[in-house]
Amino acid sequence: MTTAHVVTPEQFGAVGDGKANDWAAIQKTMAACTNQTYCRIDFVNTYLTGPVVVSTSNTTLNITGNVFMLPKRT
Repeated sequence: MTTAHVVTPEQFGAVGDGKANDWAAIQKTMAACTNQTYCRIDFVNTYLTGPVVVSTSNTTLNITGNVFMLPKRT
């Protein structure tokens, strides 16, 4: 069994309060999983983000908090 590389958006600067735009931190979190055999991203708070790009199939999003999308114009 392979051990997952576990990361959180907070490690990359996310606030996770549901008010701050955490998009850049979430994208950096996704990028941190690119070269991992198996990666899990734990979303345990409330995040506000724009479009999220997952560029690898070895990433699992573990959402126990909330992820809200910003309006298209933001």
